[in-house]
Amino acid sequence: MLAKCYKFIAPIEQTLIERTMKALKVIGILLLVIVGIGLIASLVLPKEMEVSESVTIEAPMDVVWNHVKDWKVSDQWSPWKKEDPDMKVTFEGEDGAVGSKFSWEGNDQVGSGYQEITAVDMEAHQIVSTVHFIEPMEGQGDITLTVNDEGEGKTKVTWVYKQQNGIPMNLMATIFNAKGMISGKYQEGLAQLKEIAEKAAAEAAAKPTFEVLRENRAAMNYVIKKEVVKMADMKTYFDANMPAVGQAVGMDNFAGAPCALYWSWDEEKGESELSAAIPVKAEMKAPEGYTITTIDAGDCLVIDYWGSYDGLGGAHEAMDEYMTANNITYRGPVLEEYLTDPSTEQDPAKWHTKIVYPIQAAAAPTE
Repeated sequence: MLAKCYKFIAPIEQTLIERTMKALKVIGILLLVIVGIGLIASLVLPKEMEVSESVTIEAPMDVVWNHVKDWKVSDQWSPWKKEDPDMKVTFEGEDGAVGSKFSWEGNDQVGSGYQEITAVDMEAHQIVSTVHFIEPMEGQGDITLTVNDEGEGKTKVTWVYKQQNGIPMNLMATIFNAKGMISGKYQEGLAQLKEIAEKAAAEAAAKPTFEVLRENRAAMNYVIKKEVVKMADMKTYFDANMPAVGQAVGMDNFAGAPCALYWSWDEEKGESELSAAIPVKAEMKAPEGYTITTIDAGDCLVIDYWGSYDGLGGAHEAMDEYMTANNITYRGPVLEEYLTDPSTEQDPAKWHTKIVYPIQAAAAPTE
């Protein structure tokens, strides 16, 4: 009985084996054809991938350039930050200089790697860098960012990426549309750069400008009492102490307008060592409870400020920027001279305050 069954099944089994072998043979041939086509395609396809995207920004070139050359600033418009908001980044080297490096480490979407500046052309406003990918796959490419002045307050930014792809990576890049993915990210990043730079330009245009003058001032004595005051309490302090020191001095001994003297300014602690002060005649002695300090004669930087006291911070920021740009340091307390009496002039726009920074004699501002 078993023999009869085997005679019946054996031909069917043989047929199945033959068909399976034929199918495997066909599959093998197809695989060889696919591999062959892939190899031919790899030989024909370009070995270099290049992506180039541009955007025109309604902002002056210096504003845009500052948002491109500094790693910390350019990180703000990176299109990959959205892929991993918790991505760890580190910065090395001088901003915008050859050798400056930006490193990142994040999730599976952004991987890890670093980008290093290899060339900077300040005249052409162009930065060239090399990016090294570590994870999820090792690789390397070259990036060029060029900023061009288009005139009429417009700036064009061109972002170029080049990568050498050997066989079969050039085929893989084509299959997975690597160029399209990078192009999309570049468009997204440039759109964010445009938004940020145009906002910065608008804020800068709305920001008041201050003229910094240089004066040689005579020595002056001031009746003061140094105190450390919280920044939030400064108005209360001056409202109470300015009349008090004025009364202690007496109008006949005034040698100028009431002042504030700032000895320190600690943003972190939110406090300042300062004094409500009255300039006095040289022969005057200190009233009880007060001392006399002298600001020596010498060079000073001065800003004439008109407006409410609430806006004085902007004038001080302008002074700080000027001193930093010209490598100037100050030598004594910063003065605010209140040349207008608010009790007689009700319009804050007409209040005149002279901001004075005594500076080191050796300092020489550059144009």
